[in-house]
Amino acid sequence: MKSIRLKILLLLVVLIFALVGALMGCMKNPVLADEAISWNRLLSSDMVPLSFDEKIVIEKAFSFLEGRKKPLSQVNFPKDDVERLVLLSVSDGKSCITSYGSGAGVLGALKDAAKRLKEKGHKLPNVRWLKVNIAKNIELRRMASIKKPLPIEKGLDGLAFPGSDNCIFAPEDVLAKKIINDRGFLQPPSLVLWGDVSAEDMVKTMLTTRMADYVAFQTRTAFWDGSKVQELYRGSPLYVNYGKIEIENAARLAAHYLVRVTRPDGKFIYIYDPIKNRSLGGYNMLRHAGTVFAMLQYYENTKDKDVLDAAKRAIKYMLSKVKTFKRDGKDMACLVEGDYVKLGGNGLAILSLAKYVEITGEKEYLPLLYKMGEWIFSVQDKSGRFVVHKQIFPDGEVTDFRSVYYPGEAIFALAAIGQLDKQEPEKWFEAAYRAARYIIKVRDGKKTDFELPHDHWLLYGLDEICRSGGYDKDGLLLKHSIRLAKAIDYVQHKNSYFPDWIGGFGENPRSAPAATRMEGLGAAYRMAKRAGMETEAENILNTLKLGGGFLLRIQIGPSWAMHLKKPYIAIGGVRKSLTDFDVRIDYVQHSLSALLALQEILR
Repeated sequence: MKSIRLKILLLLVVLIFALVGALMGCMKNPVLADEAISWNRLLSSDMVPLSFDEKIVIEKAFSFLEGRKKPLSQVNFPKDDVERLVLLSVSDGKSCITSYGSGAGVLGALKDAAKRLKEKGHKLPNVRWLKVNIAKNIELRRMASIKKPLPIEKGLDGLAFPGSDNCIFAPEDVLAKKIINDRGFLQPPSLVLWGDVSAEDMVKTMLTTRMADYVAFQTRTAFWDGSKVQELYRGSPLYVNYGKIEIENAARLAAHYLVRVTRPDGKFIYIYDPIKNRSLGGYNMLRHAGTVFAMLQYYENTKDKDVLDAAKRAIKYMLSKVKTFKRDGKDMACLVEGDYVKLGGNGLAILSLAKYVEITGEKEYLPLLYKMGEWIFSVQDKSGRFVVHKQIFPDGEVTDFRSVYYPGEAIFALAAIGQLDKQEPEKWFEAAYRAARYIIKVRDGKKTDFELPHDHWLLYGLDEICRSGGYDKDGLLLKHSIRLAKAIDYVQHKNSYFPDWIGGFGENPRSAPAATRMEGLGAAYRMAKRAGMETEAENILNTLKLGGGFLLRIQIGPSWAMHLKKPYIAIGGVRKSLTDFDVRIDYVQHSLSALLALQEILR
């Protein structure tokens, strides 16, 4: 019996050694053999750190593309003889061509990439944007399951598939070309679409075995936007130091994105997918009204007629959803979507129309504004509370739905009417003031700073009430605005492992939560300055500046637009997050308003 066990044990040992031998054979990376790119050398030389100046890299790229023997600059490139991998991308603003290159040092790889790019039919005079991605932290990953998300950081990790020379994707293209989907799963059909003939056999093997060999790498990136050179992180400049020029440019791009997505009938393309260049449908009239408000804020600052014309079309569409009626002998009006009227929807419709009257001097919408304001009066009780947030129009069932933001929108709307009504402004301001006191003393009266909702519309409303003068004699509104500003500042990312998170809020920070808070802080800053609270104003400004940098990074600028299907449509749009590229009109709306608030302060 013992001898049988011994034989079995020896057999198992032999099998284990055979298996180890097979694995060792695999470790020799036969998948990396006979490739145009020397992956073995790249993997072994990756420990040598990269050292270069982004401006010189861009200049060298142009010199190789133009065929110049000598660069314009006489600055020497750092000595670097190890094998490097470079991805060189050029765009004319309408499309983008990318080519890889490998060779001795960054210069050798860059020269190879320029040669391959010219072979693809690149025409240098049409270059509007140019980007150089230099690979680092290169890692081979074997036998990865394609039934699980790849363990990569979106926007930071590039991917290469040694089974096909053309299946090498910069971090930006991993997202823009859908090499992985939104959940991080590898998409083999995309490899066939963007690779060459050799990719077909590689993908067949992947689909059969449900496994993939791939190389993950990060990059150091230099980008030329047509006028200056910048270093990028996750496809965007970090904007650690920026000024009013960057803010003004971002606001202009955002406003003109909204112009492009305003249809002839005034309806917006509500959600745009720039990766697939398609509208994702859906609609929300409350956000439509808010977007018009932001566009008119921009026109107020710039007198840009294209933006005003688009806003006028959007107002016309909005008015097609406004219905008038009588209640208790009074003329009223509501913005109606489907069968419902929303307190916040009516509030934002009022704000957009009030802003139009204010900046154009045209009075045609004043009677309608008063009617819409009367409806808000009708749903406010003596304490100042708004008892209706959503109701079947006009006098149907009141739903249980409550929004933390609707009262602030209504307060801001009432105060905006008060600024325009020369006959009885106190009627509107007193209603707004009563609602504000209710929120501060009752709704939020027992909340700690950590529990306070970061209500940007309320801050707008408080600022508008205080701007009128004669109210807030006990300083209640001012104190609450400073308290809210401190609560917002406390949860903002001041430091992060990911530097592009700084200025944002929450895990995987999104554009809307950051932009809305920045809008609110703009209002709090104005209140603090009027009250002579210089220390508080300075603290708010510091938070605003960090948030402004985040908004600049999350907007689709040239460095990201060049990789998308229609760069000239996508540019200026504001992404949902740093890795989710869906653009919704309110993401752009809130970012535009926040940028305008910061721009006003920086002036």
